[in-house]
Amino acid sequence: MRCRPLFPGGPEISVVTLGTWAAGGNDWGPVDDDEVLAAISRALDLGINAIDTADAYGWGHSEELVGRALRGRRDEVFLATKLGIRKDGFSLAPDYVPAACEASLRRLGTDVIDLYQIHWPGDPATPLEVSWEAMAGLQDQGKVRHIGVSNFDCAQLDACERARHVASVQNEYSMLARGPEGEVIPWCAAHGTGFLSYGSLAYGILTGKYGPRTTFPRSDWRSGASGFEYYDRLFAQEPFRRNLARVEGLREVAAGLGATVAQLAVAWILREPAVSSAICGAKRPAQIEETVAAAGLALDASAVQAVEAALAV
Repeated sequence: MRCRPLFPGGPEISVVTLGTWAAGGNDWGPVDDDEVLAAISRALDLGINAIDTADAYGWGHSEELVGRALRGRRDEVFLATKLGIRKDGFSLAPDYVPAACEASLRRLGTDVIDLYQIHWPGDPATPLEVSWEAMAGLQDQGKVRHIGVSNFDCAQLDACERARHVASVQNEYSMLARGPEGEVIPWCAAHGTGFLSYGSLAYGILTGKYGPRTTFPRSDWRSGASGFEYYDRLFAQEPFRRNLARVEGLREVAAGLGATVAQLAVAWILREPAVSSAICGAKRPAQIEETVAAAGLALDASAVQAVEAALAV
C-alpha cells in the first residue's frame, strides 16, 4: 500500500482511507454490523492505515463499530473523526466542542484522536474563529493530534489558518464532483494543508455496478427520500442517466488498463499530487478488496485524456 503524508512533513497515511459513513446505518438502508467489522479488519490486513468516521454517522454507531474493530489494533491506524452535526442541527459552540470530543473518544475506545475535523461550517450562532480556537484547545491538551475541516471554502479556510494551521481539508471530490480543482486544492497546495477526498466513488455510481433499472430503498438517501443535495446532482433521473453514460465510457478506459471502473476512479483522484488520500466507503470486505488495488494503479497522460473524453458525454 502506497502512503503519502497527510500534509508536508506530517504523518504518512495510506492513499486509500476507509470511510465509514454507510457503516453507521442511517441514510444508507440496512447494514450488517458483523460485515462492517469484517470490512474494517480486512482493510487493515490489506495495508490501509487510515479510517475516517464521524459522530453523526449512525449518531455514534459508526464510531462504536470502529472502536470495536480497532481493539488490539489501535496503533496500526491513523484515526480521523468529525463533529458538528447533531440531530437538532449544527453546533460548534466552544463548550460543545470538548464535550463532543470526549464522547467520540469514549465511543472509539481511545485516548487520542489523530485527526479531529469540523464536519460542516454550519453553526450560525458561533463565529467560525471561536469554534476553531476550541479545536486548537483540544490539540493543546493532547486530546487530538491534528485538527482539520470538512466542506470548507477558501474564505473559511483563511479564517481558520490565521489562528491555527489547518492540517487537512476533507471535501467531496470525484470524477463527477470536480469543484475542489478550482480553488480548494490549490489553496491546500499553497498552505501545506492535506486534501482528503470524500465521495470518491460518487456514492457507488463510479463502481460501475449500477444500471438504468437500479433502485434504492426509501431508507437509502440515494432514493431521493431524505432530500440530500447530492441526490439532485447525481441520482435524480436525468443526472443519473447522464452519469451512467459516462461510466460506460470509463469502463472502456478501465478495461484497457486491466482495472475496474472503481479502481480507475480512485487512481484518477490520486493523479493529483496535492491529494493526500481518497476516502472510499465499504460495508463488506469485498468492496474494500476491489478498491484497494487502485493504490498501485498509475495513470499516464493518455489515460487521463481518455478519462476526460469519457466524462465529456
